[in-house]
Amino acid sequence: MTAKSENLSKLAAVFEQTLGADPKSVVMGAGPDDIDGWDSLGHVSMVSGLEKEFGLSFDVDDVMEMETVDAILRILERHNV
Repeated sequence: MTAKSENLSKLAAVFEQTLGADPKSVVMGAGPDDIDGWDSLGHVSMVSGLEKEFGLSFDVDDVMEMETVDAILRILERHNV
């Protein structure tokens, strides 16, 4: 399993835990319109869940950039995850 696909699996688990979203909906290209619970309040919960899962602390620019699953994976790569 590549790091990207492993991160996608972990990301899907975080979306399920924090938003109650179907992990199958967490796919490349998906955004808030595609994933149940991904609204402004859900975004904050999801970011917090990602920080715990990956042991990171995101800055405001990272959080604002997290508009799609692809963008989140790029941010994780930037943090060497």
